[in-house]
Amino acid sequence: MIGSLNLTALNFPDDREGSITLLGETGTVKVGGKSMNKILEWDFAVADPEQDELARGADYEPPTVYGFGHQEMYRRIGNLLRTGEGADEVPDGHEGRKSVALLDALYSSARSGQPAKVSHR
Repeated sequence: MIGSLNLTALNFPDDREGSITLLGETGTVKVGGKSMNKILEWDFAVADPEQDELARGADYEPPTVYGFGHQEMYRRIGNLLRTGEGADEVPDGHEGRKSVALLDALYSSARSGQPAKVSHR
């Protein structure tokens, strides 16, 4: 897989938008908007009516630029700590380590000028 990442935290005068675009041999998906809250492109060589319908209904308007993600995760963690239930709804340390490994590989790539290599374990 070959990828490109461009980002900034210095947008004038405020956060403009974020987006992730996946380009493949048989389809393209772009999720974006100020809070990553809109499906901007959903185009596939072979339609899947069920998935297409889910995509059409996925847009939402969050109360802040940060959406609902943190609030929902805090709720899940609080539930797990209070009741001991819902562990399958909270990422464990192994899952969290994957994002740290990706960031580490990207920083290493930026320093060395070499392609980032990330294990999918």
